[in-house]
Amino acid sequence: MISFTYDIPSNYLENKVPILDLNVFVNHDGLICHEFYVKATKNEFVILPSSALSVQTKRTVFTQEALRRMRNTSLLLGPEVANKFLSQYMLKLKDSGYSKKFRTQIIKSAKNAFKIHVENDKNGIKPLFRNRSTIISDQKQRGKGRVDWWNKAHYSNLETQKYDTILFVPPTPGGRLAKQMQIREAQLNFGSNHRIKIIEKSGIKLKNILVQKTPYPKLLCHRDMCPFCKITPVSTPAPSRLHCTTPGVGYTITCLFCKSNNHQARYEGETGRPAVTRGIEHVKHLISSKPDNPMVKHVALQHPAEAKQVRFEFGLTRKFRDPLTRQADEGVRIFKTPNSATILNSKAEFNHPKLAKVSIIK
Repeated sequence: MISFTYDIPSNYLENKVPILDLNVFVNHDGLICHEFYVKATKNEFVILPSSALSVQTKRTVFTQEALRRMRNTSLLLGPEVANKFLSQYMLKLKDSGYSKKFRTQIIKSAKNAFKIHVENDKNGIKPLFRNRSTIISDQKQRGKGRVDWWNKAHYSNLETQKYDTILFVPPTPGGRLAKQMQIREAQLNFGSNHRIKIIEKSGIKLKNILVQKTPYPKLLCHRDMCPFCKITPVSTPAPSRLHCTTPGVGYTITCLFCKSNNHQARYEGETGRPAVTRGIEHVKHLISSKPDNPMVKHVALQHPAEAKQVRFEFGLTRKFRDPLTRQADEGVRIFKTPNSATILNSKAEFNHPKLAKVSIIK
């Protein structure tokens, strides 16, 4: 029941056997040679300039792809063959919308890197193509004496410097925000032994916005006091795309009594726990009139006579991947609250001092 197959150069028009990303053949001198190979069904375009990846990321990816074409072409074939594959790759970059200046930078970077690889091979520092014994030896040595990138020395102002930490910033057109922060970081830490590496994050993929990863319907909330899904004696839910069991979210609480009088009074919050857990805590505090709760304070100061009629609307803003971004978003929402509105928060943001408030008692 087992069927064996074989592949030989004569099965192909060019007398070359495709193996992964290589075309392997025997030249006129009887030596085994290889050259770069790509399937005909390969995408004709590369990462587009409009994609939400940083310029540095695109440059690194394209340089490594150009370098792969050079490494996958035998030195016995001469530089003309490798240049042919590089020209085809540069044409793909041109069709994808990249400028001549950018393509020139990619070619120069790839050729400089390949030149270093060839020199290291000639000097016995690192072989250009590893054999079986070298691969096994490298696997055994993997991780030994490893130096992480943030501990690697870089040269700034002719001095050896190391990074102590890393800061990821959101993507902007042309990486302007990352460049400005890098300049500012260099100014603030000039002459210091402690440096921060600024790296631009990748943007949100379009498929993550359009594609629903969990097409199955979500279970309805079974908690009777959930202010994000159920109507309680002191709250009512606001429509939201997020489920109440989502952890790591930002939320807002709006006073409906003030809203009915054409005034805005709201509380901006965030939690790392499921939203329903934090929301039920607020509801219990409102029912028990806990004096430290910001909504209870608002009712006592602004609506003492209509305390039983005051209701609050609970809504979810968005989900966050990390606590720092979530806490910073809360601070931004508080900062952007209009002057005409009443902010119920006691602090500007996480770990900040209390907001200065003036209360006039008649």
